[in-house]
Amino acid sequence: MLLTPPAARSLRALFDGEPTRYGLTPRERDVLRLMADGLQQKEIATRLHVSLATVTSHVHHLYAKLGVGTAAGAVGRALRERLI
Repeated sequence: MLLTPPAARSLRALFDGEPTRYGLTPRERDVLRLMADGLQQKEIATRLHVSLATVTSHVHHLYAKLGVGTAAGAVGRALRERLI
């Protein structure tokens, strides 16, 4: 079976576990996983070796992309949608 390049990318994304529906970046997924592990933003910044402001920015982007307003909402959506 032959696939067009966009179809092949979409199929690969499914196998790679990439949450294409929400357009999360790899770093946003890292932050989301750590949020699901119960880490606070300051702890996430330390773990990822980035500033607290960077993590805060990632969290705001996650909320907007996932259509939620809290960490619990983001983690809940991520688990239900199998994004992490």
